[in-house]
Amino acid sequence: MKKLLLTEITFEELEQLISKGVRAVFKENHKETNQPNQDELLTVAEAAKILKVSKVSIHNWKKNKGLKYHKVGRSTRFKKSELLEFVADKNVH
Repeated sequence: MKKLLLTEITFEELEQLISKGVRAVFKENHKETNQPNQDELLTVAEAAKILKVSKVSIHNWKKNKGLKYHKVGRSTRFKKSELLEFVADKNVH
Protein backbone atom coordinates (compact mmCIF):
# COMPACT_ATOMS: atom_id res chain seq x y z
CA MET A 1 0.00 0.00 0.00
CA LYS A 2 1.27 3.47 -0.90
CA LYS A 3 1.83 5.97 1.86
CA LEU A 4 0.14 9.34 1.75
CA LEU A 5 2.24 12.32 2.72
CA LEU A 6 0.25 15.40 3.65
CA THR A 7 1.98 18.71 3.23
CA GLU A 8 1.09 22.33 2.81
CA ILE A 9 1.16 23.55 -0.78
CA THR A 10 -0.10 26.68 -2.44
CA PHE A 11 -3.13 26.72 -4.68
CA GLU A 12 -0.85 27.33 -7.67
CA GLU A 13 1.29 24.28 -6.80
CA LEU A 14 -1.85 22.14 -6.48
CA GLU A 15 -3.10 23.48 -9.80
CA GLN A 16 0.23 22.60 -11.46
CA LEU A 17 0.19 19.07 -10.01
CA ILE A 18 -3.36 18.46 -11.23
CA SER A 19 -2.59 19.93 -14.63
CA LYS A 20 0.49 17.73 -14.98
CA GLY A 21 -1.55 14.65 -14.09
CA VAL A 22 -4.34 15.49 -16.52
CA ARG A 23 -1.83 16.11 -19.34
CA ALA A 24 -0.24 12.72 -18.64
CA VAL A 25 -3.61 10.97 -18.85
CA PHE A 26 -4.54 12.77 -22.10
CA LYS A 27 -1.14 11.94 -23.58
CA GLU A 28 -1.54 8.25 -22.71
CA ASN A 29 -5.09 8.14 -24.11
CA HIS A 30 -3.91 9.86 -27.29
CA LYS A 31 -1.33 7.09 -27.80
CA GLU A 32 -4.03 4.42 -27.42
CA THR A 33 -6.44 6.02 -29.89
CA ASN A 34 -3.79 6.68 -32.52
CA GLN A 35 -2.52 3.16 -32.85
CA PRO A 36 -1.55 2.21 -36.40
CA ASN A 37 -4.53 -0.11 -36.93
CA GLN A 38 -6.95 2.82 -36.39
CA ASP A 39 -5.50 4.72 -39.36
CA GLU A 40 -4.92 1.65 -41.45
CA LEU A 41 -5.80 2.31 -45.09
CA LEU A 42 -8.46 -0.06 -46.39
CA THR A 43 -9.51 -0.96 -49.91
CA VAL A 44 -13.14 -0.67 -50.98
CA ALA A 45 -13.53 -4.44 -50.55
CA GLU A 46 -11.99 -4.37 -47.04
CA ALA A 47 -14.18 -1.41 -46.01
CA ALA A 48 -17.28 -3.21 -47.29
CA LYS A 49 -16.32 -6.38 -45.44
CA ILE A 50 -15.76 -4.55 -42.13
CA LEU A 51 -19.12 -2.75 -42.39
CA LYS A 52 -20.88 -5.82 -43.82
CA VAL A 53 -22.22 -3.93 -46.82
CA SER A 54 -21.66 -4.16 -50.56
CA LYS A 55 -18.89 -2.38 -52.42
CA VAL A 56 -21.66 -0.48 -54.26
CA SER A 57 -22.86 0.91 -50.91
CA ILE A 58 -19.32 2.11 -50.13
CA HIS A 59 -19.11 3.87 -53.51
CA ASN A 60 -22.56 5.42 -53.05
CA TRP A 61 -21.69 6.70 -49.56
CA LYS A 62 -18.47 8.16 -50.93
CA LYS A 63 -20.30 9.90 -53.77
CA ASN A 64 -23.57 10.95 -52.09
CA LYS A 65 -23.09 10.98 -48.32
CA GLY A 66 -19.63 12.44 -47.88
CA LEU A 67 -17.69 9.34 -46.85
CA LYS A 68 -14.06 10.48 -46.60
CA TYR A 69 -11.59 8.70 -48.85
CA HIS A 70 -7.97 9.00 -49.88
CA LYS A 71 -6.40 8.50 -53.27
CA VAL A 72 -3.25 6.42 -53.39
CA GLY A 73 -2.19 6.67 -56.98
CA ARG A 74 -5.34 5.64 -58.82
CA SER A 75 -6.65 3.56 -55.94
CA THR A 76 -9.27 4.65 -53.42
CA ARG A 77 -8.52 3.96 -49.77
CA PHE A 78 -10.37 4.58 -46.52
CA LYS A 79 -8.94 5.18 -43.06
CA LYS A 80 -10.48 2.68 -40.70
CA SER A 81 -11.02 5.36 -38.03
CA GLU A 82 -12.83 7.67 -40.49
CA LEU A 83 -14.95 4.81 -41.78
CA LEU A 84 -16.12 3.85 -38.30
CA GLU A 85 -16.72 7.51 -37.42
CA PHE A 86 -18.82 7.98 -40.58
CA VAL A 87 -21.03 5.02 -39.75
CA ALA A 88 -21.48 6.19 -36.17
CA ASP A 89 -22.31 9.78 -37.20
CA LYS A 90 -24.55 9.04 -40.15
CA ASN A 91 -26.27 5.95 -38.73
CA VAL A 92 -26.27 4.47 -42.24
CA HIS A 93 -26.90 0.87 -41.25
